[in-house]
Amino acid sequence: MKKSWFFDCTCRRCSDPTDFGTFTSSPKCLDCPTKPDHTGSNQILPDQTESNQILPDQTGSDKILPDHDGSNQISPDLTGSKGGLFCPENPLDHNSTWKCNLCSKIVTRQKIEEIEKKGKEIVANIQDNSKIVEAIEELEKIVSPAYHLILVLKLKFISTHFEEKKLNELKVKYCQSILPALQKLEGGHSPVIGQVAKELSKVQISMLTDEMKAKKISNADYLKKIKPFILLQMEAKKWSP
Repeated sequence: MKKSWFFDCTCRRCSDPTDFGTFTSSPKCLDCPTKPDHTGSNQILPDQTESNQILPDQTGSDKILPDHDGSNQISPDLTGSKGGLFCPENPLDHNSTWKCNLCSKIVTRQKIEEIEKKGKEIVANIQDNSKIVEAIEELEKIVSPAYHLILVLKLKFISTHFEEKKLNELKVKYCQSILPALQKLEGGHSPVIGQVAKELSKVQISMLTDEMKAKKISNADYLKKIKPFILLQMEAKKWSP
């Protein structure tokens, strides 16, 4: 923002070293062998209330995302499964040092820029959509699960049409993994959240329909399981253009 618009933003997000607990700018600290304490609560999106309305929440309370089998699934930990994450000690200082939120190791801004450069090189080497998954796996070795480059790649993957069941299952996984971060960053209803929610519900309904046709689930179970995704699809249309 300083380079493009010639001013420093001091909003809540820019002032928060964790980007509202999403860690979208945080590389991993590879010196940490254990899982960090979670800073900032995970928000689970969306909710299925008694009124059957599925809406993003801004209260900070946990939300429930309907799973493929009709049960409630808790969102992934935005901090990752292992190791600490580097966050700026002074988010409003462009030359700030960065500190691991677990072992307290400190690195320079130049080190963070080196990791960002490596991440961009991984993205630049993607030749076609079939390589997106490999790139995400490479990035996840060095940065947080909700790192901004990973979010962009998962959104690209989600918007791609696939016929293969395995890829559609992965699409569902990606949708579920990025919705909590998007909710925190986008602040509730937004076109991008609507896009992901619509794609999630469409794929889930399609997969459940295939199971019903193959007689893996009964018609009654099918109707019960698709209901939350139909509601989600209807609600998501209000958020996206």
